Amino acid sequence: MPKKPGTYKAVKLAELDVQGLITGADVLPTQRVIVLSGYNSTLSPFLYLLYDFSGNHFFSANKRKVLLNESLTQTEGISAKTTTQFFTTNERFSKLGITTPARLEQFDVSALLNPYYSKLTSANTSFATNNIKTNTEQHKWAIVTKRSNALQVHILSSLNRNVILNIYDSKGMLVIKKNIAGSFTSVDISSLANSVYIAKLLSTNNQLSQKFIKE
Repeated sequence: MPKKPGTYKAVKLAELDVQGLITGADVLPTQRVIVLSGYNSTLSPFLYLLYDFSGNHFFSANKRKVLLNESLTQTEGISAKTTTQFFTTNERFSKLGITTPARLEQFDVSALLNPYYSKLTSANTSFATNNIKTNTEQHKWAIVTKRSNALQVHILSSLNRNVILNIYDSKGMLVIKKNIAGSFTSVDISSLANSVYIAKLLSTNNQLSQKFIKE
């Protein structure tokens, strides 16, 4: 989809019945793994794994549905911590005297994915067993580093001016907006709740987006 306002038409390519509602997704492109999160009509949450697909033929992949040992849980988002460990978030649910608090949880699916990873080429296997670099991601014009209660922004090119940092929560709501002046700025994120966020850095010439987890 082009990065400009307009009216666009979505074309249905395929469908997959997961017997529930899909509310979140993350992709590991090098490993050819997609992990979906969701829940069914009784608010029983699950993960759904798609892996070892070719090109964009995602539904031809191996498929595994992982039922989570929880109930009345409206899971709304998922983010990879490593190639086998994932964070999920859920909304607070309260009805008929039953309350499920909002939580950030971690799940390990190595028992399902490690046999697949072991069949990859040695180069891919080496990469697959390393943690995803969720805290620091280097780009040609900027580096965004996540610390415990701050995001540190390093601007590497003087050609990038009028830089703005926007931070969005898992629902896409803008929670922090900061003008970045100079080559280094530390942005306080201590006010943010523990969850998954997207940091988007915009300049006159470039932009980058990076996912991070506030714990």
